[in-house]
Amino acid sequence: MRAVYARILDGERLWLAVPARPGATLTVRGLPGGEQALPTEHDAGLATARVDLAGLLAGSAEPEVVLTFALDGSPVEWSGGPLPGPTKVPPTRDGRWQLRVESADGRLRVLRAATDPVVPVTALSSDDEGALLRLSVDAGAELVSVHDERVVGSTAVGPDGLVRPDLPPGRLAVRTGGRLLPVVRRERDLKRPNFAVALPATRTGRLRWLPEGRLSIAEEER
Repeated sequence: MRAVYARILDGERLWLAVPARPGATLTVRGLPGGEQALPTEHDAGLATARVDLAGLLAGSAEPEVVLTFALDGSPVEWSGGPLPGPTKVPPTRDGRWQLRVESADGRLRVLRAATDPVVPVTALSSDDEGALLRLSVDAGAELVSVHDERVVGSTAVGPDGLVRPDLPPGRLAVRTGGRLLPVVRRERDLKRPNFAVALPATRTGRLRWLPEGRLSIAEEER
């Protein structure tokens, strides 16, 4: 049976609706403990379920997990495309995983993959001296600007995570433990986040959210 709706909207839960007779049961396959029945509701000829996939997979540390779904034992099919509208699927709330709905050989599946390490912006403000960031990072880290894959400027992050991003234009990252970690929005659910809010200027340019949710400094237009 082909699903009429299959979306992950909050990064953690799958909303699923499949045409079905009353009493039919949806199940999920690929969990560490094997196939599991889902709480299935029925309305207007549809079997529906809201599935906390992040919770079901909380005990699994596998870097990649593939889940499939069935209705009374028959695989659920799916032909849907990308999520319409201005939003996209964010990572899970803990930032560790990314869930994605796919159609593989015409069948519905959900892929869970590990995310790359990032540094979220927990607060962003400005005062008379310019923009001010609070980052979720350990003390001793540096905020750097990256342009053409080269670090073009750096500044120390304070012990409370506060830092002024007065750096040359480029993509912002944190240098810590010998790695460069991208600086990103805490909520990465918008396809064009820079249009959602006007960000303050630094002494060298203006802060800008990139489509993938990364923070950058863009040169001021003259």
